[in-house]
Amino acid sequence: MKITMTNKVSQGNPKLKQYLEDLGKNRQFREDLSNLSELSGKDRQKHEIYISERYGLDVEMLFRVIDYIKDNKLIWGEAPDVCRVYDVWDEELNEVFPYIATKDSVLKTMEVNAYPVAIRLHKLTTKRDLLDYVKKNWWQIEDVLEAHRTKPRRRKRHKQKVYDFIFNKYENEKGNNKAKKIKTLLDEVFPDHGMVYHEIDKAYRVEKTRRNTPIDLRNLS
Repeated sequence: MKITMTNKVSQGNPKLKQYLEDLGKNRQFREDLSNLSELSGKDRQKHEIYISERYGLDVEMLFRVIDYIKDNKLIWGEAPDVCRVYDVWDEELNEVFPYIATKDSVLKTMEVNAYPVAIRLHKLTTKRDLLDYVKKNWWQIEDVLEAHRTKPRRRKRHKQKVYDFIFNKYENEKGNNKAKKIKTLLDEVFPDHGMVYHEIDKAYRVEKTRRNTPIDLRNLS
């Protein structure tokens, strides 16, 4: 099936970017962030949840705000938005990820098999934001849906060099629709990668999070 891509950015993009920049300048948020750097273990986890709930941040957005405070520039792999396509099946049932527990629930598994794709809405989302996002990003939503209609459900785990390649290209590539450009390069360098656009986006996000997550061997127990 041919998927029409667009370079148009939905109105939720500048809205969320402005919010993250405002947070980076906010005195109370910076104090909360400073307190986080002084904590470890369960105390740090509790404070991370507090920040997430109060300010509406996931781990990726939190890292982006930290980058903004350091460099006075908001850096993002793909354009942020108050709406986000979510591959529910890949996140909750894909057996290549050993930490996934949803597959132990029959009712939940049946629900995810029937509705494998969702659109997640940030707390700031309005009706107009959602309608505009769907209109301008239907190609991406269709890409995720098509993967579940036509591809085998079990996804393979790729070698680290594939994730390194995607990460490096994302960091250096400019503009939107980076996944489309990177897929062309992947096809040349790793012809058997078998990834579609949203999987490339996810690979970048996971690798970015992994690289930014503090390593502390004192908290292994």
